[in-house]
Amino acid sequence: MQTVLDLFNPLFTLEDYQFHVHASIGISIYPDHSTDSNTLIEYADVDMFESDRVEFIWNI
Repeated sequence: MQTVLDLFNPLFTLEDYQFHVHASIGISIYPDHSTDSNTLIEYADVDMFESDRVEFIWNI
């Protein structure tokens, strides 16, 4: 997962503007966290928002 996040570390330059892009990733694991697809998505969504709140959090 860190490799994916590292893709967003460099500044992106477009014309005369520089952009820093931030990525948040939420993960839920079948069947450990749920066997229902909607619940897995909900858990991944909650995890994503939690990772946004804390710089790097690994909740697996």
